[in-house]
Amino acid sequence: MDTYSRTNLHILTSIDYDKMSAADKAKESYPRADHDYGLSWIRAEGKGRVFYESPRARRKHLRDQADCWNMSWLASNTRSAT
Repeated sequence: MDTYSRTNLHILTSIDYDKMSAADKAKESYPRADHDYGLSWIRAEGKGRVFYESPRARRKHLRDQADCWNMSWLASNTRSAT
C-alpha cells in the first residue's frame, strides 16, 4: 500500500507535473513513478483527520504574494480540510 496515494489522501493542491520544466524535473531527488505530488492534503487518522501542507509550497506562496501577511489562503485550506 502506498501511504501517499490518492486512495489514502484527499489532495487539496498538487503539482501539475506536465507543466514543469525539464530542468525542474531533473532536480527531483526521489521522483515518483506516477508523477503525482500532493502539496496539501487531508487523511483520516483514528477518529479524526490530519491536514498537511508542504513547507516549500507555503514559502513559495508567501514569497510570491505582495501582501504576505494576508493568511486567508491558510484559512481557506483549513476550512476545506474540516
